[in-house]
Amino acid sequence: MDVPGTSSPAPQEDYAAVDDRHLKEARLLQAKALEALRRMPLRTAAQAVHALDRGIRLERLILVVPAVLWLQSDGG
Repeated sequence: MDVPGTSSPAPQEDYAAVDDRHLKEARLLQAKALEALRRMPLRTAAQAVHALDRGIRLERLILVVPAVLWLQSDGG
């Protein structure tokens, strides 16, 4: 499915750079959430827990999706 105004897919190196950047951002989000949890009273920590959860989910997605795609392209 082509999206108007876009060109062909970017080279694999570009995807790797985007993954690296997103992985760094996910890990930064996790670090900030953990720091907030250390400073917050238990009843006000819900936002920090949510941010930590999002960071972990993003990290897993970034690390797992390329592996799944690689296995699919290899016929595995």
